[in-house]
Amino acid sequence: THPDFRGQGLCGSLVDKLIEKATVQFHAKKLVLTTSSPQEAAIRIYTRKGFVCTSKKPMPFDGLILEFEKPLHHPLLNNTTPSANSQ
Repeated sequence: THPDFRGQGLCGSLVDKLIEKATVQFHAKKLVLTTSSPQEAAIRIYTRKGFVCTSKKPMPFDGLILEFEKPLHHPLLNNTTPSANSQ
């Protein structure tokens, strides 16, 4: 993010929209992303949004490549109510 626009919640909002679109429109079961270890601000946003680091691999020169995953739950599929026959 350009320094003039940092701290305004733009990246967090973008991640929220990505999660929403992946869940509602594409019915994705999980999101996977990668970033490098110097990207501390991005890593904080990802973890705040529920992503979990699942892999750390050394970069060729310095730092790590980090992989994050977030399981997704489609809102319509999770709001099922038991049928009368199941009681």
